[in-house]
Amino acid sequence: MNRYASIDIGTNTVLMVIADVTEDGILIPVSDDQRLPRLGKGVDADGLISHESVRRVLNTLREYKKKAESLNASEIFACGTSALRDALNRDEVVRHIKQEVNIHVDIISGEQEAEYTYLGAFSGLTLPPGITGVLDIGGGSTELVIGNRHSMTSRWSIDVGCVRLTERYFTPLPPSAGKLNEAIAYVKNIISEITREYKVNKLIGVAGTVTTLAAIDRKLTTFSAELIEDHILSKDKIESIFHTYSRYNIEEMKSVPQITPGREDILLAGIAILRAYLEILGQESITVSTRGLRYGQILARIER
Repeated sequence: MNRYASIDIGTNTVLMVIADVTEDGILIPVSDDQRLPRLGKGVDADGLISHESVRRVLNTLREYKKKAESLNASEIFACGTSALRDALNRDEVVRHIKQEVNIHVDIISGEQEAEYTYLGAFSGLTLPPGITGVLDIGGGSTELVIGNRHSMTSRWSIDVGCVRLTERYFTPLPPSAGKLNEAIAYVKNIISEITREYKVNKLIGVAGTVTTLAAIDRKLTTFSAELIEDHILSKDKIESIFHTYSRYNIEEMKSVPQITPGREDILLAGIAILRAYLEILGQESITVSTRGLRYGQILARIER
């Protein structure tokens, strides 16, 4: 059995899972960590990752590397997504990370991101027959993959994420009615390329927006992956939370115990994106997975 550390450097979060992989390709998580250094802050506006954002990410990576080594991970995989794809200074940032912490960051395409997310989400759930969609609402982009237990049939990566949407429409909180309507219309328009012809039997959601909503729905006082995994969020519950939080200012958002510090200003944007996808896919609910890209990255690497 081999042990790997897999790091996902996103626009808002940096996630790491350390997992054992059996000879049958089964992932057994040993440690799962989340930090929110927001690498992509301001990238949508000026196209550059700031020195301060890099400093925050480096601090996280130093912590993660130390933990991976202490737990005897044989390899560390790291990938960068939307913020690094879009940033004009991405090569400089990747070189700096390599120099400072000796971790190579592979900047993956939106299609690769969708594939890794699909593999990761499926690794933790027992899926029914039929067509399943996997939705990953990130900070800079959102990935949707449609397929079944055996293969992917279609995948999209669209440049609408909760950090990007927040910086355009949800600053400050609460947004005005006009800004709220503009944001909803913008999301619906940008994802309109996704065909309605796909009949999805089940929709799975990964990443912070859906896991936070699940924690709110279950009224958890502390985060528990076991209590969130496979939780079903109804469209009605999502609508109710959205309409409640659309009236909250930033301090009120911070007071919600289930919202991780660093997510309070972007959660409303994430819910707006989720609502649009539920509508376009004709879904009345979404099933939560606490896994995702970082799990899929391990499976894809060892497969290759």
